[in-house]
Amino acid sequence: MKKHPHQNQPIKKFTHASSAKMHRKVYSSADRVMDSVPYPPAHLLTIKDIFGTSDKPNLSLLLRHLEAEGRLELDAALTIMIRGRELTAREPNLIEIGTPVTIVGDIHGQFFDMLKMFEKGGDVASNRYLFLGDYVDRGQFSVEVVLYLWAIKISYPDTFFLLRGNHECRNLTVYFTFKDECLLKLGAIFYEECMKSFDCLPIAALVQGQLFCIHGCISPEIRYIREIADINRTIEPPTKG
Repeated sequence: MKKHPHQNQPIKKFTHASSAKMHRKVYSSADRVMDSVPYPPAHLLTIKDIFGTSDKPNLSLLLRHLEAEGRLELDAALTIMIRGRELTAREPNLIEIGTPVTIVGDIHGQFFDMLKMFEKGGDVASNRYLFLGDYVDRGQFSVEVVLYLWAIKISYPDTFFLLRGNHECRNLTVYFTFKDECLLKLGAIFYEECMKSFDCLPIAALVQGQLFCIHGCISPEIRYIREIADINRTIEPPTKG
């Protein structure tokens, strides 16, 4: 049996230059050592710090504080969540969004990864965003994620949209890490307000009348998009359906 002509082709040899492109630069452990790590800020941000005399939060101040792993006074954190909830509660179950838009999936408490995403997607002041849910659990900075996203929603309610994921509920936040994180950082009152806020999040979005966006999948009980408007979203999501 003869070989096919293509089987007789010589094996391509990789040059040093081409093979180098296939490997990432390697850093030694010593190169990654930090001589010192600053302490988190001792000052707890207050309502006055964040809002001043405005109804909009100071996003740059809040971001710098959260990046440094600073905390907020309970009243300040509750104010952010309540004002954000008042906005999302007025939105329909299915929100309609124009383009261009940056669509973002699960964050799961990865605050610093989320900031990197914002670097790629552009300034929230001039770019439209749609988040598909699962802001909390697993990662260690779910509280920071929620506070910053809700603060952005307050600042840009018409161009910044937040949907509900399956982790934005009581069952999963108890089973995973969000409730414990809330109790550690701000207490039970803050956790309960987060649950109320999650209950008010829209559940789906339609982009430019063509792209249907939702966290997980469409319920088998839903046959037409218009039926989404009839869902009572302000309850704990059922285990099926």
